[in-house]
Amino acid sequence: MVISEIIIGAVALATQIAKTVVTIASALGVLKEVATSLLEVGQCLGLLPFDKGFEEIGDQVFQAKNAGIKPELYATFEDYKKAVESYKVDPEISNRLSPQDKIQSFLEYEIDLFQRKYPGISVEPIFTAFASFNKFFTPERTAQLALVIKDNINLLVDVVNFVSGEETNFSKQNSVLEILTPVEKALEPGITDVEAQKRITDCL
Repeated sequence: MVISEIIIGAVALATQIAKTVVTIASALGVLKEVATSLLEVGQCLGLLPFDKGFEEIGDQVFQAKNAGIKPELYATFEDYKKAVESYKVDPEISNRLSPQDKIQSFLEYEIDLFQRKYPGISVEPIFTAFASFNKFFTPERTAQLALVIKDNINLLVDVVNFVSGEETNFSKQNSVLEILTPVEKALEPGITDVEAQKRITDCL
């Protein structure tokens, strides 16, 4: 019973964070771009399948949930994940769902997966940063950044803290900038380190 209550609490938190992300991104007119970037993060971390887009995942999650497939009903979260990802959607329901409904469900699912895989990391600042600082976390830059953070989740935390201005230690700021410099140069081959770093700071 206690475990079930913890799972329900985690799902509620994921829903709350997802709503915040959707609200911010919608207000800025970048909802699909933010969803694309967060899909790339989820895929590189092994949370999400590579063969589905965010709307397809969200559609599946939405319909599975309405069919009674909920995490608290499964022995393990992997069992729940398999049930969701094997669920056959109803095309008629899919057509009635708005893109925002699908993105909301997609984000809830990814956030829930993230907080279960990385329980020691505060998930809200990471996901909201992708919406609030979308000029930096573009799909193109995130695709390159994903290659760097896939084996070390703490690097993602460091980058988010740097971009959001939460990191005030000068040495740590420089360390993150050194990590981001080759990411930026991959986006614009031929530029110098100085030019790459200027491009980074201009986005902040």
